[in-house]
Amino acid sequence: MEDKLFNGEEYQLNILISLFELSSEDLEKDQEFFVMLRNCSQEYYEYARFVRTILVNEEDPFSEPVISFGNIRNGDGIFGGFNASVIKVEE
Repeated sequence: MEDKLFNGEEYQLNILISLFELSSEDLEKDQEFFVMLRNCSQEYYEYARFVRTILVNEEDPFSEPVISFGNIRNGDGIFGGFNASVIKVEE
């Protein structure tokens, strides 16, 4: 696995959570937040970008056609993967 961007150093990730996306009932409860970090293969990343583009553009009749992504010869789909870590956000 390559580490080009961080070069073995620690990185602090700042996350902004919009309280407008939570209902008033959610704000009244003790709310816990979790972050999922994924490390994925290039193939999985390209496929995820492809799917996101389709979902964003599905209701836009003027959007550009999206070229399908796949890496399976003589078939459909991708071979890729990811691993994930789920971290509870502490104040």
